[in-house]
Amino acid sequence: MPGFIPTFELFVVIRHLIYRKWRTFLSVGAVTLAVAISVVFVAIQSGFEAFIFDIVLKYLPHVTISPVEGKDYIHLYRSIIET
Repeated sequence: MPGFIPTFELFVVIRHLIYRKWRTFLSVGAVTLAVAISVVFVAIQSGFEAFIFDIVLKYLPHVTISPVEGKDYIHLYRSIIET
């Protein structure tokens, strides 16, 4: 219903805010701390993911060429390097 003002619910909220100030501040502080911790952990996870991704792309080869089993040398390696 538009325009409906919940008088009883509003009365209960105001009464609890006025008479239980310590609990109100404690609840608001707990929610604030939980949200802050969540934001920090998401930021750390995102940065760590980017860091690991950079390490993998920079230091690990995309292609590894090995000689055929039983051979110690890769024949025609110059044409393979060009390819």
